[in-house]
Amino acid sequence: MPFRSAEYLGTFNPTELKLLQQAYSRCCELLERCPSTHEDKDRLAHLVMRIFEESNHDPELTALRAAELARLFD
Repeated sequence: MPFRSAEYLGTFNPTELKLLQQAYSRCCELLERCPSTHEDKDRLAHLVMRIFEESNHDPELTALRAAELARLFD
């Protein structure tokens, strides 16, 4: 999953990383994408991170908003 690499350590605390991963996984589910092999997985992960703060760290709300925006770019 995108949020397990060292790139994200120090940026988010462990609880936030778990919530980000939940949001990303849910967003992939909503978009019917494979979370580990889709060609735009990194772009979607960055989108989820940007929306996460605006969504008060709510993974479901983050996933819904990210999925809406991702559909616009498809």
